[in-house]
Amino acid sequence: MSAAPEILSPCAVFDDPSKAAIEGNQLDKICALGVQISSANTLDQLLNGYLYELVQSTGAYGGAIRLYDQQTNLRLVEAYGLDSGFVDLERRRPAEKCFCNAAAHQQQVRCNNDLQFCTRKVGRSPVTTHPGLAMLAVPITEGSATLGIFNLYFERGQLDNWAAMPQVMLRLGQQLGGAISRIRQQQQHQQSSIQQERMLLAQELHDTIVQEIAVLRLHIRQLEANATSKQATIKQLRERIEQLSGRIDSANNQVREVMQQFHSQALGAELDTALKRLVNRFRRDSQINIRLLNNWPTQALEERQELHIHRIVEEALTNAWHHGNAKNVLIVLATEDTELHLLIEDDGRGFHSTTASADNNTKATALDKGGRGFGLPGMRERARQLGALLQIDSEPEQGTQIHLQLPAAQIRDWLGTGPARTEEDHNARTPC
Repeated sequence: MSAAPEILSPCAVFDDPSKAAIEGNQLDKICALGVQISSANTLDQLLNGYLYELVQSTGAYGGAIRLYDQQTNLRLVEAYGLDSGFVDLERRRPAEKCFCNAAAHQQQVRCNNDLQFCTRKVGRSPVTTHPGLAMLAVPITEGSATLGIFNLYFERGQLDNWAAMPQVMLRLGQQLGGAISRIRQQQQHQQSSIQQERMLLAQELHDTIVQEIAVLRLHIRQLEANATSKQATIKQLRERIEQLSGRIDSANNQVREVMQQFHSQALGAELDTALKRLVNRFRRDSQINIRLLNNWPTQALEERQELHIHRIVEEALTNAWHHGNAKNVLIVLATEDTELHLLIEDDGRGFHSTTASADNNTKATALDKGGRGFGLPGMRERARQLGALLQIDSEPEQGTQIHLQLPAAQIRDWLGTGPARTEEDHNARTPC
């Protein structure tokens, strides 16, 4: 996120405020407009509050703010003290080939002592109770860019006083432009954060609930097969039903876990414990021989980082089971100097990893071309958020190897913290 634009004070343009052709209290109010800007959190709040204070501090009868839209049309977005019918008609059409558009393009303060053109163009006077008003148009700028203009409607005598100080008006436009840019940057950042949270939730659902539903579907098929088999006994059917009921309870628990983890951004248990549970669950469901060797130190990662690691391992196991038809999987969490390494290898059917990598470099979609859903793209996104290097190597009928390398810069200072080791296979063999 870029730095917030500088908030400029219009007071800085006065060498001698006492010589200004306006009252001192008006100048004080103008100088205080920065307070209104700094307290605004939304664009509507900023424009509404700023325009109100601007009209009040200058003694104008009314005012308006027009901003460029995405199609570079200058449109009225805020008004105060103007005829409601005039405002309604102005909102419906952009300002084209008119006084306001010229002031915006030229980035100059312009005065219009005759509003007959505006009245004819719109069909109504801006202020019906004072048809003889004049208008001041001031560009709203941020650096070299013009964001729009603001208008103030005065009696002709008042207009001359403010028109005689174009630098004050230009500084007000710069002040408002800087505040608009700041709020737009904040909104873009918030939208980006919301989108990221949505992607994370989608990945969490894929990595947990979707996998559990796949297991439920398998159990239902087995139950259907037993139900239509003449050799199936009542006892066997009851056992299948009990298994299915247990899986439904498991799915319900996983929904609760995902919601809790998404809310707290944490696993709810130490990584070592969570990985043991994960491995035991996959052993039970898939009958795959899974070996886990964890030599990572405790508390080496933040809780959110541990959740990413857990999900990467879970997705690798899911792919090995559902897509790879693997018989053996080896998971190694190792340290090298000050780096952490995660190695996951299986002896499944494999795939063309170069093709999958090319697919994953395209615009993110809900499903990649291999039908793996958020699988490989989800792994890569989690690695990116970890600041880690992820390498996936696979060839048809040659199994799959996944290597995650987490640099020291992304790891807590864990020197002196003793490792709590999981060595489920003390006679760890070479990778599958």
